[in-house]
Amino acid sequence: MSVSLNPAATPAGSFSSLRDLVRDALENMGESTPDTALALSSGKYIRMANRVVDFINRHPYFLAIVQDGQFTSRVGSMTAGSAVLTCSTGSTDPKLFINGTPIVVAGAGYGNGDLYTTILETTDTSTFRLADTADTTVASVSVYSPYSGAIKRYTGLDDTRAIPDSVIIAGIEAYDSRKSLIDSRPNSVTVNEADFFAEVNAWLTNLLNLTFANKMDYSQTGNDF
Repeated sequence: MSVSLNPAATPAGSFSSLRDLVRDALENMGESTPDTALALSSGKYIRMANRVVDFINRHPYFLAIVQDGQFTSRVGSMTAGSAVLTCSTGSTDPKLFINGTPIVVAGAGYGNGDLYTTILETTDTSTFRLADTADTTVASVSVYSPYSGAIKRYTGLDDTRAIPDSVIIAGIEAYDSRKSLIDSRPNSVTVNEADFFAEVNAWLTNLLNLTFANKMDYSQTGNDF
């Protein structure tokens, strides 16, 4: 899953460009001429942004999301009022489809909506007790990972804006303060790193505890330098 920013990406989509994010970070750090600083040191800030990506790829919350989303989509059936999911034979994956795995059962929720739930108990390779009961009886429907869309956001920063703008900005500020302010303003290092860790943890915790109230469009493409 290791990726890095691509400075040659074709501008597209509606996300902020990396140049915009670096400019915001420089302004937050008190730089009076951010465009000049960016022109002189663009490579340095690309490397800092790459360090943010590397940090995310090693984060335990992110690794948990990757693990939970690795199982292959299956075909399953549920009865309204029952918490038992029966999957078709031949679609088993015992190493990944295990207790605690979050799943989506298409059409089994209220009003034929999707049922977002978690596996509580594995009876055998094809029968599972879930944390929630079905509101709608379904047969031969897709059973897939709720994180499948989120994980795709990390596979190529030249194609997608993989990490929220606030996390990239906070990370650039943290790494820049460590590099250039550690002698003259050591307190800034502590403050900026705390802000960065807070942004990362809040974002990844939100992914781990999805409310599923809204579905995001993960197909949009982003811009870099």
